[in-house]
Amino acid sequence: MHQALQIVDILHLVFQQLASDEDTPWNVLKVNQRALSRASRVCKIFESPALDALRAYMEDIRNLLRLLPPLKNSRHRIQTYARRIHRILGPFDWISSDTYSQLSQRNGNMPLLQNVEAILGDSLEYDILSIIGNRLHELHYCVSVRDEEPDPADWVTLNGCFRALVETSPAVEVIYTQNIPLSCLQVPFEHWHALRRVDLCEACGRLDGAILRALSCLENLEDLALHDCNITTAENHPPCRFAALNKLDLSDSPARLRGLFVAIDTPVLKNISLCFSVEDDDPNLVRNCCRCLDTMVAKCSSSLWKLRIVVWLPHIHAIVPCIDLLPPLFGLRNIRRLSVALQDRMSSNHLEPEDVQRMARAWPHILSLDYDLEASMLHSLPVDALVPFARYCPDLRILKLPVVTSNVPMDLEDYSTFSHKLRVLRTLFSNPQGPARPLALFLDRLFPCLKTSRCRLMINDDDDCDNSLWHDLVVQLRAIQAAKRRASRNASASA
Repeated sequence: MHQALQIVDILHLVFQQLASDEDTPWNVLKVNQRALSRASRVCKIFESPALDALRAYMEDIRNLLRLLPPLKNSRHRIQTYARRIHRILGPFDWISSDTYSQLSQRNGNMPLLQNVEAILGDSLEYDILSIIGNRLHELHYCVSVRDEEPDPADWVTLNGCFRALVETSPAVEVIYTQNIPLSCLQVPFEHWHALRRVDLCEACGRLDGAILRALSCLENLEDLALHDCNITTAENHPPCRFAALNKLDLSDSPARLRGLFVAIDTPVLKNISLCFSVEDDDPNLVRNCCRCLDTMVAKCSSSLWKLRIVVWLPHIHAIVPCIDLLPPLFGLRNIRRLSVALQDRMSSNHLEPEDVQRMARAWPHILSLDYDLEASMLHSLPVDALVPFARYCPDLRILKLPVVTSNVPMDLEDYSTFSHKLRVLRTLFSNPQGPARPLALFLDRLFPCLKTSRCRLMINDDDDCDNSLWHDLVVQLRAIQAAKRRASRNASASA
């Protein structure tokens, strides 16, 4: 055996390469587990490092429960197993509270899982929290939704469990909850000062000023996600200052989200994701969305670098003029990445060359622009409407627009040659007209660095449409780029 393989620290590093977590594909996880299990039986020095890697992530708590039979050395076996566990995956709702009591008793009424750093999964039983030690850093806790109304006594029990967890696990940094009453979380928010990320999904109750104030007191909070949490704020209160908040992920109605932006102050916020959930047949859809965006821009424009907007239109029967959502965003002078998507075909796109000109002038530092519509009424842009992006957005690398036609300008010499670094150009639909080479020459004139393997150039999604012309466009563009590279090499060789 090589001398290095007799050093325990090196063995730990080697076997950790086969350790799994919740993102590991199931087939890979099983292969890695078998390999680690076999390695633990090769020799004595391999045993502990291999078992540490094997048991660090436990996707099935039954492996621990198998040690419960009253054997002579069961306490030692349970402790040996439990101390290796660092991440544990649910669900736990099939485990009775008596089982957790037995686990605690076998461990001398001390927290059994003392080294657990993350609990992931959903449960209707809260006793799993009673056997967790003080190293817990990440808690994912989801209550399964049942048809019947939850028993209020359950929330009282859960509230007590969270209060106890505040005492036993004071260093929690990440919490994700679903269907948990906000009243159960106020005490943790007031005491878990190390929290960096909070993700609340479909919380029971109202997210009001008291919860916001508790969250704003978390000096290390960098990432906050609120999904369908019934945000209720009062505009006459001083805004809550989130001094370190860098990322904000929100989904709710436009009116509620506007109220939230009024109620908070985020001096270093760089990344916002907005998902507008719209009421059925809301006649004020566009106006409410624009009011929310106006408020967001007024509060966050100086620091914001990345913005993603999704508008869900579940049962809207009127045609939505989606272009109206863009003007509020023209105040984002420092934006780097912008994505706007309407997830419904009952929308219209009346994007004109003048609108593109305004977009390009408004966002001089843009790196990625994704304007994505599932629209039923489309107004195609002429291809020369792309010129402002080449002229005013020197940092742009990814551009996705709904529709660009193929009406190539009559005289290419009327357009400047740019050394733009755009890599990816994607459009969703087009009506092929004319040969591909003139269009390829025009695109190369604007964006000579296009990566054709990553571009989606004028390819129609309709199966009945002949895409051969647009396959030819890619071929022609590659040929033009190859010819330029050869000419450059020849010029260098001649020099």
